[in-house]
Formats: sequence, C-alpha cells, structure tokens
Amino acid sequence: MKQRHLILAFITLIIPPGFGWQAGEIDHDAIWSAICQVESSGNPDAHNPGEDARGIAQITPIFVRDINRIVGSDKYTHDDAWCVEKSREMFDIYNRNYHPKGDAERIARCWQGGPKGHLRESEVNDKYWNKVKAKLGEGR
Repeated sequence: MKQRHLILAFITLIIPPGFGWQAGEIDHDAIWSAICQVESSGNPDAHNPGEDARGIAQITPIFVRDINRIVGSDKYTHDDAWCVEKSREMFDIYNRNYHPKGDAERIARCWQGGPKGHLRESEVNDKYWNKVKAKLGEGR
C-alpha cells in the first residue's frame, strides 16, 4: 500500500495539474491516475508480454503508431511507454484528438477499447469502466 501511495505522489509531482488540457469540468488528472491504477497498479515498469503493453498506462505498439499519426511525425517510440511523462503526453494527445469533451466513462472505455470503445457494448469494456470508476471513487 505504501508503494502505491509513493507512486501516486511521484506522478503528482512530475505531472502538474491540468497538464495538456484546457480547464473544464473533467478532472483529467484523476482519470489518468485511475487508469494507471487499473492498468498497472501504478507501476511504471509493468509489462504485459502478450500484447507488448508497457509502462504505467500499458501502452501498445499500435497505440504509439496512432499517436504518431495524430501528431504527424514519429515523435514517440514504444520505449517511451516506460516513461511516465511521455505516457501522460500520449494519453493527453489521444484524448484531445478522439474526445476532447468526453467524460470519464468515455475516456476509460476508449482507453480500453480504442477510439470507438465508448460505442462498444461488451462485458470486458463494462468491467474495465467499473474498475476505473471504483478507482475514481477512492480518490474522492
């Protein structure tokens, strides 16, 4: 439990509130933290070899390709997923591109299910959203 709190404190220190987002009613920092807890328990060294998902947000190679398509260059590599700051940058780019005014549920469902994840009815997507929602509730 102490390690989890240390990691969350570390994330808070290196990523200032509102980083990369316009002011609004959605707490993107809380959503980011909740997703990181669901994806990796806040572990920036987490790795899922089956999907080659890496880092605190479990970023995959296809996700990096999509981010680079959005930014119009090969700015990011899959190895950048090991860096919490670069993972957060990619998270912000993804959300600004696909759903800049999306709510927490839409952001979470799309993180798990891709750009149209919020449109998919599936048990996996529902379970993922429920996990993120629970983590969001813990932070309040």
